[in-house]
Amino acid sequence: MKVLWAWLWAWLWCCSSYGVVSARNFSICREFAGNDFFDNFYFWKYNDPTKGKVDYVSRKVAQDMNLSYVDPANNRFVMQVDHMNEAVPLNGNQSDLGRRSVRIHSNNLYGDGVYILKASFMPQGCGTWPAFWSDGPSDWPSGGEIDIIEGVNGEGGNIASLHTAEACQVPNVTQLQQGSVMITDSATKQAPTNMDLGDAMQRWGKPQAFFGSDTGDASNGTNCPMNQIFQNHELVFDTT
Repeated sequence: MKVLWAWLWAWLWCCSSYGVVSARNFSICREFAGNDFFDNFYFWKYNDPTKGKVDYVSRKVAQDMNLSYVDPANNRFVMQVDHMNEAVPLNGNQSDLGRRSVRIHSNNLYGDGVYILKASFMPQGCGTWPAFWSDGPSDWPSGGEIDIIEGVNGEGGNIASLHTAEACQVPNVTQLQQGSVMITDSATKQAPTNMDLGDAMQRWGKPQAFFGSDTGDASNGTNCPMNQIFQNHELVFDTT
């Protein structure tokens, strides 16, 4: 089985809307490429809250071990899992071993907008759990979490989902999106995908799912007041 350990992407755009949304008026508020990721994201070097077998390292360690760098040939930012060295003890426990990995969070918080990621490679295969997601500053799940791209062990489709505190219900919206409802409480949804494991990159398809209206209008089968239960978020990339 082929396992790909690295993220590699050219840029990330953040666009905010103005005027009438239906007119598709957008302006670019942020653009990240190459070393911009080092300047605008911080390296999470704490214990993995999902208890994955990973040791998230600091920026210095990531750069020293070549786990994160900018390819000078094309200005692409790279972050990857350590697959060259032996596993390391997690939290000093010699019986609990994991691999060094990288997790980065945006320095700023972001709200409503259009986010465009151009990725050349993403981790895939057995034992990989790549994710591009956003999270609020409050204790989880208060403030919400948006999982945009999430792969689990190289199996199944992209798990595009929302996580919220209580007060979000989406029971009857399957006709309005390509994904399928997995859990109606806390709005977890799965999006479609078209994966080709023989290819060097996952063909994720569209990570789109319908999560209800901003106002919590129950007439469309939802009760999920987005503007009340979602705060501004940090953008996060990691491989667990």
